[in-house]
Amino acid sequence: MNKIKMVLLFVVFCISVSFAADVYTLDDCLRIARENNATLKSAKVNRQMAEETEGSAFPAYFPKVFAGGFAFISNDFLVKQKMDLSKEMEGLGQQVAPAMTQAGLDPSILAGLPTTFNMGMLDKGIVGHLTLIQPIFVGGQIYNGNQLAKIGTRAAKLQESLTETEIRKNTETYYWLIVSLREKMKTLTEAEKQIEAIYGDVKTAVEAGVAVKNDLLRVELEKKKLQSNRLKLENGISVAKLMLARQMNRDNANFDLVETDLEKIEPPESYAISADDAVERRAESKLLAISREAAEKERSMERGKVLPTVAVGASLLYQNLLDDDAVNGVLFASLTVPISDWWGNSYSTAKFDLKAQKAAIDEAENKNLIKVDIDAKWNTLNESFRQIEISRDAVAQAEENLRMQREYYNAGTATLSNMLEAETLRQQASDSYTEAVTGYYTAVCAYLVATGR
Repeated sequence: MNKIKMVLLFVVFCISVSFAADVYTLDDCLRIARENNATLKSAKVNRQMAEETEGSAFPAYFPKVFAGGFAFISNDFLVKQKMDLSKEMEGLGQQVAPAMTQAGLDPSILAGLPTTFNMGMLDKGIVGHLTLIQPIFVGGQIYNGNQLAKIGTRAAKLQESLTETEIRKNTETYYWLIVSLREKMKTLTEAEKQIEAIYGDVKTAVEAGVAVKNDLLRVELEKKKLQSNRLKLENGISVAKLMLARQMNRDNANFDLVETDLEKIEPPESYAISADDAVERRAESKLLAISREAAEKERSMERGKVLPTVAVGASLLYQNLLDDDAVNGVLFASLTVPISDWWGNSYSTAKFDLKAQKAAIDEAENKNLIKVDIDAKWNTLNESFRQIEISRDAVAQAEENLRMQREYYNAGTATLSNMLEAETLRQQASDSYTEAVTGYYTAVCAYLVATGR
């Protein structure tokens, strides 16, 4: 019997564990989001594609090797020539006529021989080649093309970093939103306990005839109000968890967050960094520099299109055209000057000059805007920290006011309305403190992101 109980307990334990929700810390949420977020996965694929493009550009430095060949057969000779041998035949007749007469032959038969012949050749054949061409100078287009490919890879990596930063910011925002709503739920639960206690006191007073029934109805209305607020908080937590689950690419929001200590707060000074240094750390600043560099390389590429190109090469040729194999080797060099393109290229080069100038102007201007953004985030961080101090004092004052109003009400020197209002003020102060703390942590994240950390 004891063994059966142990087995049943084990089964129940396993079932409870299997249905238990995952519990995450902030670091867990950030790690899972980095591993699973679909947008970040797409950014990684874009970066890998850029790396492949960079790899495909490098072989342009090496010789180009290609082979080719063809075979043919014709219904007639490709090379034909008609030959007239009448004079040769006449001379031949004069030489051999005496000999034919002596031999008893009639020399006149020579006149019946043909004096013209048709010659032909090349009615079939095979030709093949293996050719190597090494570019020596192509206007810098190979070098600049490789540099542009490397720039593309750097840009893709920075875009991936920006995407990861955005995922982190969103994840932390939803995390602290859930923490804030949960803390408000705790405050609401405490308020419900207080209202329940007040309800008991008022009910006793009504039954004793020292309070009117209207007071009891007012407390009941306050209870309904708290129930309504609870429903709103539950819905808010549910939606926030769904948004956090989306960041982590989870199919459901069946998870929970560990309890967070909102009292251990590092001051803003522990996160401070020089704004000038932070500007250079920002991925956006690096992207601006890359954009300017890419524009300069594109300008060089355009100029290279009208520069002379020099190449050397070698070719191995095989042919069988007259039923005889033949192999030949050829060395060659080429020089090409695109003279007719000079006129049109002057306009396109001027366009790329302007594009490079615009990229430099945009870089300088946007770096100033980034510095302004960093300063704004720093001010928000300090303001949020100050709000915590103010809210903490407000909570202490609201709790003391509630205690005094309760004592006054019990002594008959304060109204029920005063006590209910004091409870509402305490709840509002607690909620404001929660919002201040979670808002500070969100501001910390925003400042770290703004400073490229």
